Amino acid sequence: MNDAQDKLNPSDPETILDDAQQRRILDAIQREKEFSESLINSSFDGILAFDHDYRYTLWNPGMERITGLSAKDVLGRVAFELFPFLKETGEDRFFREALAGQTAIGNDRPFVIPQTGQQGFFEAHYSPLCNASGEVIGGLGIIRDITERSHANKALRDSESKYRMLMEYASDGIVLYDRQGLIIEANPELCEMLGYEREEVLGRTVTDFIDPADLAATPLRWDQLRDGKAVIGERLLLRKDGTTLCAELSARMISGGHVQTIVRDITSRKEAEEEIKRLNADLERRVIARTAQLEAANLELQKEIAERERLEAQKDEFIAVASHELRTPVSVIKGYTKMALRSVEESGDQRLTRNLRIVDEKTDQLTRLISELLDASMIEGESLPLKPERFDLVQLIRHMVSDIELTATEFSFAPELPQEPVYAEADRQRIEQVVTNLLSNAVKYTGRYADGKRLVEVRLQVENGMAITFVRDYGVGIPAEQQEKVFGRFFRADNVTNARYPYPGMGLGLFISYNIIERHGGRMWLDSAEGKGSTFYFSLPLADATDQ
Repeated sequence: MNDAQDKLNPSDPETILDDAQQRRILDAIQREKEFSESLINSSFDGILAFDHDYRYTLWNPGMERITGLSAKDVLGRVAFELFPFLKETGEDRFFREALAGQTAIGNDRPFVIPQTGQQGFFEAHYSPLCNASGEVIGGLGIIRDITERSHANKALRDSESKYRMLMEYASDGIVLYDRQGLIIEANPELCEMLGYEREEVLGRTVTDFIDPADLAATPLRWDQLRDGKAVIGERLLLRKDGTTLCAELSARMISGGHVQTIVRDITSRKEAEEEIKRLNADLERRVIARTAQLEAANLELQKEIAERERLEAQKDEFIAVASHELRTPVSVIKGYTKMALRSVEESGDQRLTRNLRIVDEKTDQLTRLISELLDASMIEGESLPLKPERFDLVQLIRHMVSDIELTATEFSFAPELPQEPVYAEADRQRIEQVVTNLLSNAVKYTGRYADGKRLVEVRLQVENGMAITFVRDYGVGIPAEQQEKVFGRFFRADNVTNARYPYPGMGLGLFISYNIIERHGGRMWLDSAEGKGSTFYFSLPLADATDQ
């Protein structure tokens, strides 16, 4: 873990992690997280955590066993609202002390869980939960159900025989000593805990088994014991083999002036607490480092996006300027071609006439391409001008079909249009541009014959306040995986750009048409199958009936 951490240096802008390094780091973090979760989930004690709002953020299986409440019933809830007895017994001060950076211990605390009716006693150890910077971010509680032990203590006070039995079989260490600290009784659990035989413990003072440094730092509180108060705390005890263990002690004065102390080995618990704190701090450092890396990567991405946007804007500006600049020379070429064509037609030179007509046709094609480039540029810049007027869509479509029939003589268009006018409020020229584009595409790509002619179907119908127009061809169709891109700028399907279907075009017509219809509050869509043809639809809102 340390090797992975050393390689992750958020302050070094040259640090670049490859995928393998990132995986190793994430695996190490995952292993540490799983180990921490295992410690928490396998603990017989209850472990909880809370934030500065006293809302529970951790509730392990031990807490579920003690209270009968599952984590989903508790997490996110305010402790004192969920368990009113915490304030009634004064337990709330332990929460505040932990959030203030202090360690707090509560022993023999009675509880009744109102949600389940479960009742008993518990002892609690609260400590602050800090982040990597040492800032208190919450509190950590270790809770043990001592209902049985509390009953055992009562039994010890009530009956000597019961006391002896409990001394013998108690799961905690129990030691009894007099006012001078001389041990007069020690149960088997305590002897096993310290590694001594019972005879080696009796007659010695309790201070013989306390780490001298610990004892010097916190002397025994005899004054509190003499006043009848319980003394609860933690001590480092010395084992016979010279090692130490961390123990939680609960001492009180009993009848006869003797002191009874319950000793519990909490070494594993303390190690678990420290491990949780260490893992939390380490995870915090890793999150900070990873966040710094992601922020740096995001900054680079933003720079890249900004550069792309700048280049895109330059490209659109170039297209707009080039389109404007090309219009003038093309118009001049068109004019001179017309003049030359008239002269040649009068001279009767058929070959030159045919060549000039080709020049005239290509000039018209170039003019359309320039117009499409300019329209596309204005659409990208959201500056495409519209001049709405009220007009009859039936008349417009019939006129557009008639015009294309003059040049596409081998086609049958089979228009089906309403007998009554269908009025729209839109830019007539732009709608003509859309219809022309759809008819031209149908002529370009259709391949099915009807009565010896290629068939293109044109329909107009009214539905739910919208005029819906569609143009259907029986040509090459569009591959299913490319249909969602059809209305994109400069898009052309693969099957119309290869050698089998060498159809010319820049892929701007449908892009322009789609945006024109959307600007009018309508929509455009298609239904296509490769090899079977395509149907393009567009809808427009009907004009207000009061204006007719």
